[in-house]
Amino acid sequence: ISLGLVGSEMCIRDRFITLPVAIFLVVPLVFTVTGGEIDLSFPSNMAMASWVFSLLIQKGIPPALCLIAAIGVGMGIGVMIGLIVVYGHLSSLVCTLGFNFFLRGFIMIVTEGRSITILEVQDGLFHNVLAGTFFGLPIQMGWAFLFILLCVLVFNRHCYGVWVNFVGYNPQSADLMGIYVNRIGISFFIFVVNCKFKNFSNDLRFSYLNIL
Repeated sequence: ISLGLVGSEMCIRDRFITLPVAIFLVVPLVFTVTGGEIDLSFPSNMAMASWVFSLLIQKGIPPALCLIAAIGVGMGIGVMIGLIVVYGHLSSLVCTLGFNFFLRGFIMIVTEGRSITILEVQDGLFHNVLAGTFFGLPIQMGWAFLFILLCVLVFNRHCYGVWVNFVGYNPQSADLMGIYVNRIGISFFIFVVNCKFKNFSNDLRFSYLNIL
């Protein structure tokens, strides 16, 4: 019986570590798909932001500033993709898939396919807040629940959720109603890229970032 309890506890802990990854990947795509677009660049985007974060950590920069810089990189990538899709009238499927391969190749060349250890943040406040435990359970799941709640409220109760639905249903009608269709289209990719980067808290749990 004791072995069964231990096994079930380990299974729950494993699920609480891996499930947030899927949550942070899927939930932002609700906004993107509802708006009539798709984003397939998230693996390399997350790797790019994580690479910047780990490099800055190795330079001795405080983790909080490294996180802000990495989010800035993610936003920059999202803006570039959004501008190409919205103003270049390129399919989001083609554009994001192309960015995925481009960034993947760039990171592979720069890192030579090696993972980057960041033991500097192990057992620190930054690590414990993002990848620690709460009552013996991984705290990542708590962040994932908060993220789901926030997204549900934005999608159903905030004007941005209404704009997303209108843009996805009929962009021409949304434009005539005064909705900034192009801005909303760009915001899809900014939101998706930054949400993918939140997955790095699972890598922080093991104190390394395996870039690809």
